Amino acid sequence: CIRDRLLTDVPDLYFVGYLLYDRIELAPLPADLLERAHGKNVVFAYFSTGEIGPAQYTRVIPEAYDNSEFHAIVAVGDHPELPTLPEDTPNTTWRRFVPGRSILRCSQALLFDGGQNTAMASLIHSLPSLVFPGSDFERDFNARALARIGAGLHYPVEDFTPPKVLEGTRKLLKPSFRHAAETYAWKIARQGGPRYAADLVLQAARGEAQATQV
Repeated sequence: CIRDRLLTDVPDLYFVGYLLYDRIELAPLPADLLERAHGKNVVFAYFSTGEIGPAQYTRVIPEAYDNSEFHAIVAVGDHPELPTLPEDTPNTTWRRFVPGRSILRCSQALLFDGGQNTAMASLIHSLPSLVFPGSDFERDFNARALARIGAGLHYPVEDFTPPKVLEGTRKLLKPSFRHAAETYAWKIARQGGPRYAADLVLQAARGEAQATQV
């Protein structure tokens, strides 16, 4: 959906909206996870391998959100630089894995590095994003696209500091950001997702089989 304007002239091209494995993405959240937020605005944070690593985000995220109106739930995965999880703070909860779409449904903002699946999931759930993509082309493209449609803010990695993160997250609470994300959630849903993609593959396979028979 984000790349529509660049690809509309490509022949035999079909937009399916998103390809996410819902059985994992929509799994139940860990017990008591949201209770740790104590009613504060939930920020889901996820940074895969890239320019912003554990040494930075384990320091910046707690400093940004502690003593604020936000509570960050951070998924770190099996990062080799984090053999053990950091200790939770009053406004930051650390977990290895969290079902992505399930936590996005319960969040008020997303903090991430611009990965394709997370960008698409944020739009599906009408969630505005604060994006630090670094120099990776695809992540930067996604970050700029989210900013262009008004569903996110695109920051350079030099701005990944506690004051900038807190300031940017507060901006995302403005209704215009969620409204823009809601508009694209509707557009993405109309494109069919994995089921439509599977139908296209089956149609192509049947067409190729018929051609072979002829």
